[in-house]
Amino acid sequence: MYNTEMPKSIRHLAADKYAGIAVNEAENAKNDGTFGVGGLLIDDRGTIRKVVRNRVIQNSSVHDPTAHVERQLVDWYFSEKARKDDSLPPASKMTIISSLDPCVMCSGAILAGGLDVIRISQDNESGVSCKGPGNFSTLPEGLEQRAKETFSAFGVLGKRPFSGPPSSILYGHEIDGRLDQRSLCAFSSSLKKIRGIINDHEGLPPDRLSNPRTLAKTRSQILKLLRKYNPEVFSKEHVIDFDKPGINLGRILVQKARESYERRGVFSNSACLVDPFGNMLISEGGAEEASPIRTAFLEMVRKYHKLQLEAGPEGKKYLAHIKYCKTVLLLGPGRDAKSLMEVGSFGSSVEGELPKACGEYCPLQYVIPLQERDDLERMLDSLPPFYSDTVRIKDTIQEVKDAKLQRFCKSKMPE
Repeated sequence: MYNTEMPKSIRHLAADKYAGIAVNEAENAKNDGTFGVGGLLIDDRGTIRKVVRNRVIQNSSVHDPTAHVERQLVDWYFSEKARKDDSLPPASKMTIISSLDPCVMCSGAILAGGLDVIRISQDNESGVSCKGPGNFSTLPEGLEQRAKETFSAFGVLGKRPFSGPPSSILYGHEIDGRLDQRSLCAFSSSLKKIRGIINDHEGLPPDRLSNPRTLAKTRSQILKLLRKYNPEVFSKEHVIDFDKPGINLGRILVQKARESYERRGVFSNSACLVDPFGNMLISEGGAEEASPIRTAFLEMVRKYHKLQLEAGPEGKKYLAHIKYCKTVLLLGPGRDAKSLMEVGSFGSSVEGELPKACGEYCPLQYVIPLQERDDLERMLDSLPPFYSDTVRIKDTIQEVKDAKLQRFCKSKMPE
């Protein structure tokens, strides 16, 4: 239990100090040309351990769609723990202070990592408490309860009280209303511009792309990059039928999952990215031994964006935006924190309405379901408006229709 015995005047000063740092970083992020969100990580003594800002956009290009503040801080914490930093308390004694209500991806990351969070401003579109402070009905039932125990919102003087559990390190703290206003302004004033950049960088539609397989016998720099990220690209096993991927895809999904199992002793998820021409460009297993939120899907998303960045303008002729590709997961979304994070990260990768063409093939598919379809749809329908209404994420996630692929993968699952 955190120590909450602190005079009200001191609580106000502490709250303004931490909130001020988060808001300054949010404004710096906006000035850097990315989403105006900032945050920091403090331990149970109130010591600041890390300060970050949103880094989705760098140099007017999409650098990493998962580089939200909270996701960065969770990964930083576990990276430091992996370096045997004994000065860091357990995750349950660490608190993220964010200028904005965590999105679905970041909420999943925080819950999977076991940290606490206190936010400043509400995000009515993407934030998990978009229905009001303390209301986490956007989350599955089990995660909703956990959020009530670990998620808080600063009070704002003369506007709203502190919302959150008594165990919060800053329980009852209120901040100056000007910090809330600055936080909201930093985010809202960046939103339209940054989404415009993301949409401008979505690349050519499939009917205007060239098949990168035509580079297979050339000395193209694009080919070198593709082989850097997948040495077996364009091999017989890595070229599949886009609509019915078959057992070849299953073999790779199982192989990647088993590689993770050999490292961790846990059979985790795996992911493959197939472009519109049937080329399997990226295949990934999870790296949860480094951080519990380095799941297969997030690893794949980051790797593909690195590939696109390194390929530069020439790569835009060959490399489709992820919304035009097909991502296949071995395991479908469950009701756990990591699944929530992966669903949210897909929304962050798209950052807007999907092209109508995507409805024909569903850009995110899974082989083995972890819950009934009706339960999954209810879960996705409950997400904040950006995911449920704008991205229409329920329509973008489907079980694969290849029965042979499903039978093969299920036969290889551990008992």
